[in-house]
Order: sequence, then C-alpha cells, then structure tokens
Amino acid sequence: MEERQLSQYPSGRPTQEHTSIGTLGGINRRDTYCEEPLPFDKERVQEFVDEFERYAETWDLTDRMKRRHLKHLLPKKLHAELQEIFTCDEPWSSIRAYLLEYGEIEKMKQRRNQVKKLRSLAMRKSSEYSLVRFLLYYEIYADRCNEVSDERKCKILLKVIPKHVTKVAMEPLVEEDYTFGSILGQLKEYAKRKAYEREYFYDSSSESEYFSGSSDSDEEEQGRRGQNTGRHRKNGIVRATVVEEKLKSAQDLDKLKNLEDMVLKLSDLVEKLLADKHFNHPRKHTRRCLYCDSLEHLRNRCPEFQEALHKGLLKVRENGRICFMNGAPIVPRFGQGGMKTYFSEN
Repeated sequence: MEERQLSQYPSGRPTQEHTSIGTLGGINRRDTYCEEPLPFDKERVQEFVDEFERYAETWDLTDRMKRRHLKHLLPKKLHAELQEIFTCDEPWSSIRAYLLEYGEIEKMKQRRNQVKKLRSLAMRKSSEYSLVRFLLYYEIYADRCNEVSDERKCKILLKVIPKHVTKVAMEPLVEEDYTFGSILGQLKEYAKRKAYEREYFYDSSSESEYFSGSSDSDEEEQGRRGQNTGRHRKNGIVRATVVEEKLKSAQDLDKLKNLEDMVLKLSDLVEKLLADKHFNHPRKHTRRCLYCDSLEHLRNRCPEFQEALHKGLLKVRENGRICFMNGAPIVPRFGQGGMKTYFSEN
C-alpha cells in the first residue's frame, strides 16, 4: 500500500507542488505545511536530523517511508555505508544514532585538521613575520577555526611567543580574565608599543612632548628619550652619546628606505614589462616598415617599397600579402633589415 502511494510522485516523496487541501496520496496532511529538509551536510548533522524528524512527523511517515525519503538526501558515500541498515529494515532509531555518531566523528576530524593547520601556521608565521603581523594573521585564521576551543587556541599561541613577552604583556590581566580575546589584545598592544619604540627610540608617552616642540635644549631632550627607552641604561648612567648617534643614523635610514622603495617599485615595473610576451613581440607592438624595417614610417609611405612596385619587382595580393611576381612569398625579417634584404638576396 505504501509503495503504491509513494509511486504517485516522481521522486518517491511528496514535494511542495503536491500540497493541495485534503489528503496527499492517501497520507493525511496536517494543517501546517513542513518543507522538505535540505540535503545532508556533515557540518550540521544534528540540524539535519531534527529537520527530517519534524518533516516525518508532519506527514506521518513510517520507518520504511523514512528510509526511502532519506536515500534521496544522503551523499553516495554515506548511502553506501548505510546500505546494510536500509536492506535489513532497521528502525529509525538505529539510523538516527548512526547519523549522530557519524556527525561527531566528522566534527572530531575537522577539529583535528583545524588544530594541525593552526599549529603549523603559528610555527611558520612566527619565524617569518614580525610580532604585530603574526598576531594579525593568527587572529584571522583562528576566527575561521570554529571547532577549536579558545583554550586550545591560547595554548598554541603562547607556545610560539617568547616567555618574557607574555610575562610583560599579560601582567595587567587577572587570572580570571584569561580569555583568548583578552590575551590576544594584550599581546597586540605590547607588540605595537614595542614596534613604535623601536622606530622612534622613545616611549609612546613622550610622543606629545616630541611633536609639541619644547623649549629644552637638544641634549636634554635626547637624554630624556634615552631614559624613557631604557635601552642604554647601565648602573643608572644613561649613554647619551649612543642615543645621539642612533638619532642621527635614523634620519639616514629613513632616506635609504625611501630610495629602496623607489628602486623596488621601478624593478617590479621593469619585470612586469619584460615578462609580457606581447610587449616583446616585434610585429604587434612596434610599428615597423615591412620593406625597409624602418621605425619612422610604414610600408604605404616607404619610397623604396613604392619604387619596387613601379618597377614590377614585387606585387601585393588581394589579401594584402607581399610576394614576388611569380607568387613566391617574401619572408618579413623584423629587426634584420626587413623584406629588402630578403629581396636583394633572392
């Protein structure tokens, strides 16, 4: 009876177009219509099972009808694994348990793969890039790893960062506030502050004093910068001369960086032009005369070509090709003197 009822539909199951008022092929329809669940997705197995059960409850499907409907929604690989269950007429509870177990296994595989990729990215990028750039990369990729817990992300991150950096950066935090977002935020602030100090040789708190143009002498200002950095302090004595040398060399370094950037941009432009095959093609992008190989004019304005035509030494075909009077073609020698050299040789 059930097979006869299901044979009324091309796909073997009721669809949205068979939702008229009354009965549906012998199946009593409820007052509310429930759409057919979406195809199976291994990332949302629990949602798929809940949608399918809601759909089956709406249409009063038996276990046999559930199995027949489920075949059309599962991928081929999973359908082959469930073939024994389908043929043995197992109840829906066993199929449901198998699907949920399959979903948990797929989540474990996905979590394992994400942890491997996150760990490899942390090991590779931490050695290649600066701390600021590495933390930005890690934050972007960690947001994509939705199956990895925040605790695991923190462990992977703290393994590749030096201990003295984490000790100083996480000092303002309380142990209760140790979350992935707070730890990452403190590390980013520490990395930016250190990069700023490394570039300008003074603490970020003295930035306003530096740009305000104070009335102090240059020596006092440079000595204060050296004290703020703490880089050249030994036994309480500040090496002001070292700070002065670094400040002078910093200006030269800025000029060298600008020159290096200009050279790199110019070299990139030259490489792009030389790598273009069409740019080096002699016929397409250099307007040469076919006859005398001159760059000043084309063949229609070449006096030597017009003279050869009048003498009857060569002719132009209907398709525009230049050839001898007997029809033999003339090879254009671009960059080697043009057709004139070939004509003189033959």
